[in-house]
Amino acid sequence: MKTKNRFILRSIFVSGLLAVGLSFPAFCKVSKEAVQKAEKIIRGAVSSTNSSTRDKVAIALGGTSTWGDLSFPKDKELLLDLLKDSDEYVRIAAAVALYKKGDMSGGPVLQDILEKTPLPTGANQILVQFQSIAVAKKRAAAARALGDFKSPQWQAVLKRSRHDQNGQVRDAVAVGLAKMGDRTELIVFQSAAKDEDEGIRVAALEALAEAPEESSINILLESLSDPSGSVRAAAVMGLKNAKKAEAWREVASLLRDSSAVVRERAVVALGAFGNQEAAGTLKNMLTDENGFVRIEVARSLALLGDNSGLVVVQVGLASEDADVRIRSAESLAAFTNEKDWSEAIPALNDPDDRVQLAAALTIWTKGNKK
Repeated sequence: MKTKNRFILRSIFVSGLLAVGLSFPAFCKVSKEAVQKAEKIIRGAVSSTNSSTRDKVAIALGGTSTWGDLSFPKDKELLLDLLKDSDEYVRIAAAVALYKKGDMSGGPVLQDILEKTPLPTGANQILVQFQSIAVAKKRAAAARALGDFKSPQWQAVLKRSRHDQNGQVRDAVAVGLAKMGDRTELIVFQSAAKDEDEGIRVAALEALAEAPEESSINILLESLSDPSGSVRAAAVMGLKNAKKAEAWREVASLLRDSSAVVRERAVVALGAFGNQEAAGTLKNMLTDENGFVRIEVARSLALLGDNSGLVVVQVGLASEDADVRIRSAESLAAFTNEKDWSEAIPALNDPDDRVQLAAALTIWTKGNKK
């Protein structure tokens, strides 16, 4: 059966279950052994051969909106190990996570990635060009991360790279400085958000989303009706990051947007805002044509105390797509009932270690709060 047909059938299946009020039976109960297994998986993720898994565990150890503060045993030691990882993105994630825990030792690592990452050379110019793009992305990620280190020392590091030869790095440095409260950079982004060029507006709105300020709120609200879906999506995330719960109706108006990314971002924002009034509107989205949107609807409803989207998550956990299983396992962390979030237990044995980690983080977080 083709993937598209399988997707349609799964959507019909979910819609039917929701229509008649049925759900899968929940047989799993969280045991001490399950929590111990989750801990073992999390600890093992630090040395995974998959860099995206190491990156994920580094981010999680620092505390996230999904799992909160893990309070994982010897988390700083694990993060310090990840700070020496061979992958730059893992080191960046570890540095930010350590900073969240009051440890500034990741600052020099970010500085080295930004300032000392060697530029590629060689006779094959096409290869060098692609490698240069990859290097610029890493340096840009380090610059953005340094923006979280709100101190004069790291602000000075960023200012030295203001005139970097690479435009992507320069933009990231500007974002980092804006996150540190640099009004000059913030004003530039606010102005660029109204530029005629779509690409410039997208970059500006994404920057404003990373550095939310009260003075940017009206620009974010106006951008919700921008003709560009990418701009609308960035504007929604800006309002979410600024915690503008009073804007929930404006955000809810995008739940029928033609762009699945915009709809997904709107759903995530509504869950984060916490407005109970949005629950009824969100329920109508449980049959959205996009699977990721449906999972985020289930998660947001759970954050509002409504578990009616559980069936969507259950279907997602059985998907052939690992990314869908990952998102489903993560979303269970929003559910408060043990019989609901315990659905993540079977995923501890998933063949994909990324899915295992997502399930383990959920089981660890919820199991230690029982």
